[in-house]
Amino acid sequence: MERNAAIVVVGNEILSGDTQDTNSYWLAQNLFALGVKVELIVTLPDVIDVIDRFIRPIRDNYSLILVSGGIGPTPDDITRQAIARVYDVPLEVNEGAKKSLVKFYHGDVNDVRLQMAHVPVGCRLIANDLTGAPGFALKNCYVFPGIPRLLHEMFEEVRDEFAADPLYSAWFTCNVGESRFAGLMLEAQERFPDVTVGSYPRLEGSYRVKIVCRSRSDGEMKRALAFMEDGIRRIEEELLK
Repeated sequence: MERNAAIVVVGNEILSGDTQDTNSYWLAQNLFALGVKVELIVTLPDVIDVIDRFIRPIRDNYSLILVSGGIGPTPDDITRQAIARVYDVPLEVNEGAKKSLVKFYHGDVNDVRLQMAHVPVGCRLIANDLTGAPGFALKNCYVFPGIPRLLHEMFEEVRDEFAADPLYSAWFTCNVGESRFAGLMLEAQERFPDVTVGSYPRLEGSYRVKIVCRSRSDGEMKRALAFMEDGIRRIEEELLK
């Protein structure tokens, strides 16, 4: 089974630069390891209309939509309302979520804390043993808190639901400028259409460019990698003459 995913990070604090987003990076790594191809990463503000306007048109284009941020108790935490609107369902006080909050707060659940139990009708809760406030899954959309540690812990609760056919990746480095092997990359893409070949340069360090090949076919990935390695080695030899 092949799966693709979109990662949506919600938070004004990310867009303003007050907080650095590490969740999308972590999710992309873990989803790739599970065989899920991440095709989109986007950061959206804490605005219901914006979240709805962005996710609604794409909700059926991805096997999975993973959302982080905006499910706390404060007025700017509007992700629950936004996702409910995206999937055209109302919010309700989920008894399981309420029970989790009552347990965590030792019965002291006021109206503010109870906001975290308002989730879309028909969703499944994602347990949160650290703070009691659950995430949730609604159809193909999985919603997590923005706090990295919470996201990591809660991702493990549903990790098995994301498994797909494996994705394979391998890489090598070289000290040849990208412009010298751009044509070789184009040829590799034509020869190996099921392989994505990426070139990632840097200005400092022990090498100039990292070449990465990715595919759902281990054999094709290895053949493309060997093709690139051989071609760049020949370019290096020519430069040394």
